[in-house]
Amino acid sequence: MSLMNKLGAYVFPWGPDSPSVDGLVDMAQEAEAYGFDSVHLPWHFTLPRRRMHSTIPNQYMIDPLLLLTLYAARTKTIRLGLNSVLLPVHHPFVWAQHFASLDVISEGRLIAGAATGWWKEDMQVGGSTLEERVPRSNEALDVINKLWRGEPISETGKFWDSKDLVLEPRPLQDPLPFWYGGSLKALKRAAKWATGLFMMNPTPEELVEEIVPAIRATPTTIGRPLDIIAYNYVTVSDDKDWLEREIRPLLMGRMNQVMPSELASMQDDPNLLKPDGRVVWGSPEQCAEQIRRTFAAGADYMVLDFNFHGVKDLAFARQQMKDFATRVAPLLDR
Repeated sequence: MSLMNKLGAYVFPWGPDSPSVDGLVDMAQEAEAYGFDSVHLPWHFTLPRRRMHSTIPNQYMIDPLLLLTLYAARTKTIRLGLNSVLLPVHHPFVWAQHFASLDVISEGRLIAGAATGWWKEDMQVGGSTLEERVPRSNEALDVINKLWRGEPISETGKFWDSKDLVLEPRPLQDPLPFWYGGSLKALKRAAKWATGLFMMNPTPEELVEEIVPAIRATPTTIGRPLDIIAYNYVTVSDDKDWLEREIRPLLMGRMNQVMPSELASMQDDPNLLKPDGRVVWGSPEQCAEQIRRTFAAGADYMVLDFNFHGVKDLAFARQQMKDFATRVAPLLDR
């Protein structure tokens, strides 16, 4: 199987250009034409009021759920991912219904995704708190899975009353691909209620030494080990000076959750994450090698971010995705 069949592309509905609906749909259609297996949208009510997001003018973006429905209508074969909805901020029936309906509308092309959440602004809009997000997530995951399987819910929950609720229609896929976002700290939760663990920028060494052994040793309810999905930033270029001058600060800012201007004072921090060996960047050959190494180390799937979580504009992302498809993809299976 070609590695392109194990790659998805991320599209962000925010950015310095406040991307248009037409532009966002165009990128999804281009991902399909280039041969990516899936296209993904993040889910949030709003961006947080943090310095690292200060360059993004559309703090309140178009609803990703509605945008994904448009993707289902405007694409034909590419799978559609929503990674990751925040469980504490809606009644679990709402999430179960959204995912099931999207799977039906797309004729079985959905990849569902969820997480506990981490931005207080999302909790503010959704009527939750950061302190409650873990127990709320556990209750939501239990209810969602029961609704998808058609199992009776006989008790009222602590946070939501789900007693006797029934979902119809249920997802077409059985089981529905369901990726839980988080580190190995979320492994037990993912193993109980999901089909995959969606992880940020794992290195091949981390996969071999820590992640794969932990996942293979953890029993799951699906009867097989969880899929390992690696999220990774991508920049394709032969211009080493540009990569060091322009891209390294952006990558390190994103990876360490700080503004690029703050990095100078952090150079001696032993916990400072650096892109070398962790991020897909550099020449086409270097990008292909990093992807091959990630899969060889145990990843089952990769989702690629071409504009640093929306820090760069949509035109940059679309050009990078094109460069990847035309210059890196032909090298992947060598």
